[in-house]
Order: sequence, then structure tokens, then C-alpha cells
Amino acid sequence: MKNSRWMLLATVGAAANATAVSRAQQYTFVGSGSPANWCNSNNWNPTVEPPDGAEIIVPSGKHADMSQCSNQMRVLGPITAGGTIRFYTPVRFAADANLSNPVFEFSSEPVQNAGTITVSGDTSVWQGGILPAALSETKERC
Repeated sequence: MKNSRWMLLATVGAAANATAVSRAQQYTFVGSGSPANWCNSNNWNPTVEPPDGAEIIVPSGKHADMSQCSNQMRVLGPITAGGTIRFYTPVRFAADANLSNPVFEFSSEPVQNAGTITVSGDTSVWQGGILPAALSETKERC
């Protein structure tokens, strides 16, 4: 009986450690067209719209468009985008994002940001909406 108790505690501890070090699953945008709908599961590998917090990759030459999605909050994990993403609020960056030539098209809700957003390229677009102060300041210094 005593050994069973210790085994259970060790198992619970191992499960907690495994959870703490696991990474978000990676989703790569493979959609064709310019732009292609972010919310169409066929535009992703694996073939499902990324869940909240997933690691996102948009390769160079791809154009992912969120404006055709429902108006639900999207929580974005780490993003690496060589291609273009058309963001549409409500959106929350829960991790760092490296974006090339993004298009930010905001509704009346501000973008929420918990990470560092790095924007590169000379064709980035900022359309309306409300930008967080830190993001606005960064944009003005560029």
C-alpha cells in the first residue's frame, strides 16, 4: 500500500513536468490564392484551423487573410511570417511574432499583446482601429 502511494505521486509529478515543457503544435499556412482564408482548414498543415496558442508559420509568398473569419477572439501563439498576414480584430498576440509586410485592419477592439511584435518590410499597412501604446510607439520609430 505504501509503495502504491509513492508511485502515484511520482506519476503525477512526471505528468506535471511533461506539461510544463511541452511546446505548442506547429501549423503551417499552405493556402493558395491571394489572399487565402485563414479560417479554411484546407489552407493549413495539419488540415485544421490552428487552435488558440498554436505556433504559426506563414511561408514567403503566402497570403493568409483573417478578415473572412468569424468575429471571435483569436489567441495567437508564436508566429513566424515571411508571407503576408491580414490581421483582423479581435486578436491577441500571446507570444512573440515576427511579421513581414503584415496588414493590420482593426475594428473597434484594440489588439492585445503579451509578446514582442517585430515588423519588417516596406509594405506594411495599418488601417484604423486602436493600437496599443507600445505598438504605436514602435511603429512611429520605424
